[in-house]
Amino acid sequence: DDLKRINGVGPKFEQMLNDMGVRTFAEIAGWSQATVDSVEAKFGFKDRIDREKWVAQAKMLADGRFDEHELIYGRGKD
Repeated sequence: DDLKRINGVGPKFEQMLNDMGVRTFAEIAGWSQATVDSVEAKFGFKDRIDREKWVAQAKMLADGRFDEHELIYGRGKD
């Protein structure tokens, strides 16, 4: 999946996620709060994933609701 479609994930964060083995929307959609906290600690930022709603966006994208996602969150990074 193109993780850059998640608003808040640019090329740098996509590469960091890929380096962690995260490559699909479904993986992010299934993150628990503990996983979110762990990823934020690893990336060195706090509350960004929750604030930017990465998990909710990933759920929508994993379900193939691309048009709805774009209406709500925009296109993300290309």
